[in-house]
Amino acid sequence: MTVVAERDKGRVVRHRGGRLRRLIIAVVVLLVVGLAGTAWALRKDPASSPPAAAPSSAPPSTAGPLTATVVSPAATAQDLPAPERVRIGAIGVDAELEQIDVGAGGTLTPPTDFHRAGWFAKGAAPGDLGPAVIAGHVDTREGPAVFFRLRDLKPGDTIEVVRGPKTLSFQITATESFAKTAFPTNKVYGPTPVPELRLVTCGGDFDDGTGHYADNLIIYAVMV
Repeated sequence: MTVVAERDKGRVVRHRGGRLRRLIIAVVVLLVVGLAGTAWALRKDPASSPPAAAPSSAPPSTAGPLTATVVSPAATAQDLPAPERVRIGAIGVDAELEQIDVGAGGTLTPPTDFHRAGWFAKGAAPGDLGPAVIAGHVDTREGPAVFFRLRDLKPGDTIEVVRGPKTLSFQITATESFAKTAFPTNKVYGPTPVPELRLVTCGGDFDDGTGHYADNLIIYAVMV
């Protein structure tokens, strides 16, 4: 069943959403609101965090809002197994995926392996309706981690996620950087009318005092 959002004088009007769909969306919105005060940032052990490489001098590239389109249930991947790998040919990433969750502090718990990425298993799975979130470290004391080159991605690049026998493709539409204190929770985790993907890692300046990066880099993509 498909939900299409239209904007009418600042109000969101939803059509063709069944009672179950409305309940699911309400639960997602409650989760988002409940965590809106948190950074949803990848927090790293200061002992494993070297000073960050100098950030690119180019400003983050952004794209306009995505156009809501109707996607039939047959076009999604809801019957496939959990995601296993993420591949990004443009930056040489081919990494296993592990399931991650929210920690006691309300922030997204990073993967246990610096060379793996983590899928937020309580959200949408890549290819299912909604925004699937995959997070990964940018670096370690020993050198680059799985998402070290995420900053090199640009709109039009492709991300692949393996789910059982299927490899699902997503096209990047925008990249943005935000201070961790201003993380766009609604934009990253809020419901979407089509299968989408968000990749999240650390960025910006590294604070030796806290052992954390100041920003988060977010990649937005849509299944194609």
